[in-house]
Amino acid sequence: MADSCFAESYEEARGKFLAAAAEAGAEVVTLPVTEDAEGKYFMDIAVLTPSPSSTPTALAVVSSGTHGVEGYAGSAIQIDLLRRWKAGGCVPSHVTTVLVHAVNPYGMAHFRRFNENNVDLNRNCLQPDQFEKLKEDRIASIYGSFDPLFNPTEEPGVFYRNVGVWFRMAYYVASYGIGYIKTAMVAATYSQEKGIFYGGKKLEKSHVLLRDFFQRFAEVEARKVAWVDVHTGLGPTGVDVLLGSGKDYPKLQELFPKIAGESDGPQNSFGLTVDEVLKRRCGEGAELEMNGAHFSASQSAGYEFSVGILSSDWVTTFFAKNSGQVLQVAQEFGTLGNLSVARALMLENYGWNHDRQNHDFWRTYTRDAFYVRTGDWKARVLRRGDEVFRKLSAAIPSA
Repeated sequence: MADSCFAESYEEARGKFLAAAAEAGAEVVTLPVTEDAEGKYFMDIAVLTPSPSSTPTALAVVSSGTHGVEGYAGSAIQIDLLRRWKAGGCVPSHVTTVLVHAVNPYGMAHFRRFNENNVDLNRNCLQPDQFEKLKEDRIASIYGSFDPLFNPTEEPGVFYRNVGVWFRMAYYVASYGIGYIKTAMVAATYSQEKGIFYGGKKLEKSHVLLRDFFQRFAEVEARKVAWVDVHTGLGPTGVDVLLGSGKDYPKLQELFPKIAGESDGPQNSFGLTVDEVLKRRCGEGAELEMNGAHFSASQSAGYEFSVGILSSDWVTTFFAKNSGQVLQVAQEFGTLGNLSVARALMLENYGWNHDRQNHDFWRTYTRDAFYVRTGDWKARVLRRGDEVFRKLSAAIPSA
C-alpha cells in the first residue's frame, strides 16, 4: 500500500525511514542540523552497498526534503526503495545506493519550503566568491518591485486570503506578465532576508554537512554517479518532470520519453554554468534581458537567472576531479496550479516572519500546496520514483 510509505509529520517520516533502513541492513549516518523549542532536526543518510567489504566505485543517490515541506514525497520514495532492497535488491550489483533523508529537516517538520534561517536551500549551493558577486545583483531591484505581493507584512485577512489575493495577483500579471513575475520569483533574492526564495549570504549548515559527508566518496568518478533530488509543486497533479543539465538533455530524453498524463519527461532548465548566469544577472544589461522574459507553460520556464541550485554542477564537485559529470535530475511531481502554490508560499512566509505564534495555521497552506494526500497521487509518486531511480541506476557505467 502506498499509504504505508507516506507520513503526516517529519517525526513519523523519519521514524519510518530509520526503521526501513535498519530492516534493509543499511549503514545509517545521522547528522544533527538544528533544534528549537519543539524538537531536534536531523539529516539521516542510509548507505546500501552490494558487498560490505567492497569499495564503492559507483553511486546512485536520492535526496529528499531540500525544500522542506516537499520532502514527504521523497521520503516515501526512499522508504519504498529500502523495502524493495530488503525484498531482493533494486539496483545493479556494482552500484552503492545513498539515500539522503531530509536535507532541510526544519522545513519538513514545520511544513515550510525554507530552512530555519528562511533560506531556500535550492538557491544556496554557491561558493564564497559567488555570494560576494551577488552583492551587485541587478535582479534585486526587480524582485523588490514585487515585494509587496511576495512578502506581505500585515496580516492577510480571511477575505484577502480567499478572494483579494487572486485580484492582486491578477493585477500584477496584467501589469507585468506572468513570465516576468515567475522569473523574478524563481531567480530568488539575496538581499530580502524575510523574502520567499531567499538564497542566503553563505552556505547553509545542511549543505556543509552534505558536502562533508560525501568526502568519504571523494575518489569515486563523477561520471559514475547518478543523483535524483525529489521535489513537488510544479506541473499537473501527479505528473512528474525531470529538470536537468543541458549537457545531459539528450541522455535524459533517451531514458525518459514523455508519457501523456504520467510524465512530462525531461526539460533542459540549466543550460549555463553558475558563473555564466551570475554574469548575466550581475553585469550590465541584466534588467533589459529580464524585460524580454517570455512565459512558457513548461515547468522549467523562468529559471534562466536562477543560481545556487542543487544541480549537476554543484554535486560534481563532491567527487574525483576531472572525472566527468554527475548525471543529476530534479524530479518534480505536480501538485496544484502555479498561482495556488505561489499564494501558499506568500501566506506561510507571512506567518513564519510576522505571526510565529500562529504558524501552525499559516503552514497548512504550504502543506496542502506541496503534499497532495490522495491515494492516486501517492501511488503515482512511488511508481515514478521507483522507475526513475532504476533507469538512472542502470545508466551508470560499470567501467
